[in-house]
Amino acid sequence: MPGPGRLQVTFDCADPAALGVFWAEALGYPRPDVDAWHHLLRSQGRSEPELNATFAIADPEGRRPRLFLQRVPEAKVAKNRCTSTSRRQHPSRVTTRTRSTRMSSGLSVRVPGWSSSRRTGPTSWSSRTLRAANSASTEPRANSAQRNVRRVRWDVLAGYAASVRAVRLGQDPPPEPGVPEVGWDQVAAYRQRVSHLDARLAPGAFDQAAYGGLQDTQPRAALMALHARMADVGPSSWEDPSLAQIWLRWADYVVPRSAIGPFTLGAAPRDRRYRHALDEFADLVLDTLAGERRSRREVAAAFPDRPEAVTLMRCLGVTGKVHIRWDASSSEVVPATPADIDPEDARVQLARRFVHWSGPATVLQFAKWAGVSADDAKLTWAGMRDELAPVSVEGAGRWILGVHVPAIRAENPPPGSVRFLPGGGDPYLQLDRGTAVAEPPADLGHRYLAAGGSRSVLNGLTGRLLLDGKVVGSWGRAAASLRIALWTSLPAASVKRVLAEALTMRGPLGAEPRITWVE
Repeated sequence: MPGPGRLQVTFDCADPAALGVFWAEALGYPRPDVDAWHHLLRSQGRSEPELNATFAIADPEGRRPRLFLQRVPEAKVAKNRCTSTSRRQHPSRVTTRTRSTRMSSGLSVRVPGWSSSRRTGPTSWSSRTLRAANSASTEPRANSAQRNVRRVRWDVLAGYAASVRAVRLGQDPPPEPGVPEVGWDQVAAYRQRVSHLDARLAPGAFDQAAYGGLQDTQPRAALMALHARMADVGPSSWEDPSLAQIWLRWADYVVPRSAIGPFTLGAAPRDRRYRHALDEFADLVLDTLAGERRSRREVAAAFPDRPEAVTLMRCLGVTGKVHIRWDASSSEVVPATPADIDPEDARVQLARRFVHWSGPATVLQFAKWAGVSADDAKLTWAGMRDELAPVSVEGAGRWILGVHVPAIRAENPPPGSVRFLPGGGDPYLQLDRGTAVAEPPADLGHRYLAAGGSRSVLNGLTGRLLLDGKVVGSWGRAAASLRIALWTSLPAASVKRVLAEALTMRGPLGAEPRITWVE
């Protein structure tokens, strides 16, 4: 961002680095070091495709505007687009911006050897004149936040949110005649195997460990879910460059960066009104970010008198234009470039990942999980119908990937593992509570409370303890302090195995766990 009283000019373009080098030479700015810029982004965990998402050049003497260039997916179809950003020192840190196709008088640059009829250079823009306001000017500018409020279709966004939240699961449909029969124990064992809860993956297998998406609503829940599925997880594994943090279904998620398209655009609505309103809102958020990540509250401050902005911002994950960074204490919005993927392909890929880890499932369960309307979910389901096979789960009609029918019906021994699954949305715990996933006994913690124990400690036991394929206990965590409540008496050998697994959490916690048994 420019400093107090400085002006920034922002370009939407196809090749930020090339255009930045061009304008630096045209305006007499120092030639930028593209390699150094890319090295800095790599050190921040950016992937190779993201290295040329943004670029910037600046006057070292601070007298002329800073030029910020950002890649956008769409080609130029109208007048040249650029944004001026001025920033004044103010306690509220309100950023004012104006967007125009031709900027106010000040600096005029003509590129030698270019004519208005030639289409050459890094952008293929026909205009060869940049007019920018004098960077020394301190005249007050109109507050763009007020314009932002008018431009956002809040009513349409509210309608989109309502269409998603209207999904109700209800009763499962009856099974189709003559389909294979499976029991809930088989469903539980299948889901544990396909989501790698039976045997940990090798270190570094992030794409597989986060294949179905790891919800991160509770502090570091995704990190604990990684630890349950992959070896050698450390405190910072959630920030591995092969992973990304996004909003899916308004919730914080950690997903494979290689699948960012399905997890963002794959949940986008098909309704053009909703998509247009979401894109407009996302573009204004990007203007506010000006190429830098900022706190969600700070971004929401650009939309005064609209308290719903801070919540509706969570819808923007489906545009692919914003990611997030949630470090368990603060949430930041991160500018991003949408994935280059056909939206329908993205939708089918997202549904395939859901059914792979959470099948057998229904179309409404997919709608609820992905945060899409029932109608959109049914269209996506129909698009992958050839891949699905119907099954009956103790009288309930469900669907599973056809290639997995033999696996779910096979007579395999139960998984011989111990896993601490985090509360706050571990994939295995999200569906079919009370059937595939057992619920705690009604009297859990009665003796603990009678002995003067804290109700808040008991309420914090939202995780589940998995032993040899069965849920046998609850657990919770506060920093490195682990509290475990068994639902039934276990043999001494099993308790020893539970304790040994609890001690492996020193890896993701970065400290020796302190274990307390809640009885």
